[in-house]
Amino acid sequence: MANEDKRKIVSDLSEKFSKSDAVIFAGYQGLTVASLTQLRMKLRRIQGELRILHNRLARIAIKDMPAAASLAEHLKGPTAAVFAFGDPVEAAKVLKEFAVDQEALRIKAGLVSGRVLDPAQVNRLATLPGRQALLGQVVGMLISPIRRLVTVLSQPQRALVQVLGQVAKKKS
Repeated sequence: MANEDKRKIVSDLSEKFSKSDAVIFAGYQGLTVASLTQLRMKLRRIQGELRILHNRLARIAIKDMPAAASLAEHLKGPTAAVFAFGDPVEAAKVLKEFAVDQEALRIKAGLVSGRVLDPAQVNRLATLPGRQALLGQVVGMLISPIRRLVTVLSQPQRALVQVLGQVAKKKS
């Protein structure tokens, strides 16, 4: 590979590491091209990207990034990087589900919000609800007190209507 090509790969990887919300390293030895293509399609749906790494070039790309520099020890053997440009939880879920079907895929490490995760922590991340579900829960918690207030304020009117209904029944 020419030096210019290597420089382009390093700059592209550096850009992806800096722009992504999460990066997960995985070993892919034993996977077919068809299964890797299938994983790429699943990741693309959730704003993710799978990239097969040249370990030496990846080490150069993350050398200047303090948070990602500790990931260099996981760059041994065939390594793929999953870049999540959206919700990191969704990327972890896709990888975990894919690893269940394809045992050849094994998670090596992850980087989420500047924090390095081991494989067990990446699997735990996959069990969390996604961003949309968490936003829904927050909205539900915010609406709950307002709903209770409306219910309490409407009780006197309901009671009045019920009493008037009883009086109307007695008079008929």
